Amino acid sequence: MEKYAELIVKDFRAISDADITLNGITVVAGNNGCGKSSLSKLLYYIYHYANDYESIATNIVKKHISEYCDALGTLWHIASEQNQEDVFLEYLEKNFSKYKGTRYNITVTKKRYVTDSEKNNLKNLTDVEHIDITNCSYILFDRITQKINYFDSDINNRRYDWFAEKVEDKFAVNELKNVRMEEFGETIFGEGTKNLPEIQYVKKIAYVESPINFGRDKMPIDYVNELNELAKQPPLREYAGSSINDIISRGVMNGDSTFDKEFFSGGFKYKRNDGKIFDLLECATGIKSFAILQMLLKNGFIGKETMLILDEPESHLHPQWIVEYANLIVLLQKQLGTKFFIATHSTDMVSAIRYIAEKEDCLKNVSFYLADELQNGKYSYKDLQNDIEPIFESFNKSYAKLDEYAR
Repeated sequence: MEKYAELIVKDFRAISDADITLNGITVVAGNNGCGKSSLSKLLYYIYHYANDYESIATNIVKKHISEYCDALGTLWHIASEQNQEDVFLEYLEKNFSKYKGTRYNITVTKKRYVTDSEKNNLKNLTDVEHIDITNCSYILFDRITQKINYFDSDINNRRYDWFAEKVEDKFAVNELKNVRMEEFGETIFGEGTKNLPEIQYVKKIAYVESPINFGRDKMPIDYVNELNELAKQPPLREYAGSSINDIISRGVMNGDSTFDKEFFSGGFKYKRNDGKIFDLLECATGIKSFAILQMLLKNGFIGKETMLILDEPESHLHPQWIVEYANLIVLLQKQLGTKFFIATHSTDMVSAIRYIAEKEDCLKNVSFYLADELQNGKYSYKDLQNDIEPIFESFNKSYAKLDEYAR
């Protein structure tokens, strides 16, 4: 298998070792507690923050220049008190207009009053004893420009540690020291990296952990909130995969899901084909599972550059709908090139993906991994390629337990 992207993990939580090559559809199977969800979250945060690098870096620079921008606001009010607004605004327009519409977009707002503390802060930042509008404006402009010029080189070179710190903040200290992520042979995440490469393989990512939480506002889980915001984006008039949406609408859901901010509750609604309208948040969790795919498909989020991480998608689905869901996964990958990372402990889901992909002649884009328990209680992930029999053998232990308890 050609290695477009590869996640290499050692001694991470329950995982002893895992070397996962991301294919069109990558399925990881194993017992509860084997680290499947840990891999899912790891993959999500690496790609999420790597693709959000520009805003991460910009926010860091803004923090470094924020005190100078606040000082500009102080100076603006002092200029107003001294009837020197024109002098200040002329200087501001002359020197800071180049930042308008850029990542920094430096502006000032008029303050109602200036405290002695603010005046002293302005003096300290500009190293002056007496506040002069022209002189202080010049000094603040020079300090801000120096800061921006200094950090712009870091942004252009895609300084790695800014991105890595965001990922590491989501995990315990030193948990990720043996984690490495590569794309086309270049390291995206891992010790010794100095610059973050431009992301090529996965440019959009969403994590679907549980449809139960879908649509609920201000959840304490960031990837749930992110998924909700993605689903709120308006549908396109024309989008790739409309034939797949027909399967969802007519063959599975018997209806259509949309977001309408005027609609009661969370704004997500489900319109059944008989014309009846329901609050999607009150519908069965299985309906929500398909509704998420439908809305992301219609608004163009799902495509060739997209990866969907599905954590135990079978949990709330009837066995027939597990097969329907697997069918949609295969069709989205085959027709649109969408990537999937699926954590599962369902033999129904595993076999459905395996045999539907074979029927659709795209089995080469599917790979399976099994978490094998070691003597120390940790797990080693085995690359099964397309052989799913070891997964069935592993899960058949439940039948042995049934025989033991039923005797």
